[in-house]
Amino acid sequence: VIAGAYDAKSPAERRAIVAENPYSYFGVTRSREDLLPGQDLTDDDLLTAGAAT
Repeated sequence: VIAGAYDAKSPAERRAIVAENPYSYFGVTRSREDLLPGQDLTDDDLLTAGAAT
């Protein structure tokens, strides 16, 4: 898989990439900083969401 450096992009940049290309690897690798403001998900929620993509 060829993808840009995950930690070289801001959360906003990663969201924009995934919005443009939902099959991007950035949609698979997620961290707590990728949550939208006000969103509070547990680790299980994040794993479930990741498995669905």
